[in-house]
Amino acid sequence: MKTLLTALLALLSLPAFSGERGNGGDVIICLNPNGTIKTAELYDHYEGRARDGRTLNLGGPDLSVEEKIEIVLKRIERLDLYRADLYRGWAKAFMSEATFLRGIDLIDIPDTGDGYIPAGCMLKQLVVQKESDILRPGKRYTVNEDYWDVLSNDEKAGTILHEVILREMI
Repeated sequence: MKTLLTALLALLSLPAFSGERGNGGDVIICLNPNGTIKTAELYDHYEGRARDGRTLNLGGPDLSVEEKIEIVLKRIERLDLYRADLYRGWAKAFMSEATFLRGIDLIDIPDTGDGYIPAGCMLKQLVVQKESDILRPGKRYTVNEDYWDVLSNDEKAGTILHEVILREMI
């Protein structure tokens, strides 16, 4: 069962892996006529819903980001305790390992494959994750804070989960 979960996570992550030593998370931004952000949604959530009719249940809107992440980790824990604990530790460290920047555009990591977005909206880089090692010290994640601030807790939890699951691949 553990091998099955590992293979499943790897297969689900392949379209989002650029083949370089890093990866990123994308967000779909739709604007109001005056240029303000109307909606912001994690690309993974949009793609699952629009292409496959899937919606990830992360609990009610009153739950914190941490509680929503724990819902998913409990599901993973039933199949692979080691991975759930690994992801739990990385998720708890996410905020301290991230640099949040305003007024910037992150360079696109070409890892979305042949997807699509709603007409009139934009695909933007929300997070860039780099491999962290002795030769490349510093923060692991760079996050566009302007986009982060408009995300719901579901979208924030999904972003953190996206990054920690893909962290295994870099």
